Amino acid sequence: GQQGSASALAYRMANASELLHFMKQDRDISLYSVTAQDKLADVVHSAFKYLTRCLQRELEATLPTFLDDTDQDDDGSAINPVLSTLASAMALLRRCRVNAALTIQLFSQLFHFINMWLFNK
Repeated sequence: GQQGSASALAYRMANASELLHFMKQDRDISLYSVTAQDKLADVVHSAFKYLTRCLQRELEATLPTFLDDTDQDDDGSAINPVLSTLASAMALLRRCRVNAALTIQLFSQLFHFINMWLFNK
């Protein structure tokens, strides 16, 4: 399912970005690993793109609750499915030890998607 895909993508993205960082920082290896660094950067970019899409699909399933008038209580229950999806995404990124910069970028994409979705409705 999508959660399994998201887990695999987050795991690969975290590991590829960490290995890329180590390769760039190591003075002895960095000069000889330019091709590997380029390929790892491509892996990180692709995993980020597909993970973003996967999480957007999960969010899209919950976003209609924002617009559902029948479920609007003062306790914020209309937002709960969206917050739950975002919280599980954050938990996944932490579990896979995705670095802070990628986590911030990913959530920026997700918040942009939520805003776009709501604006277009």
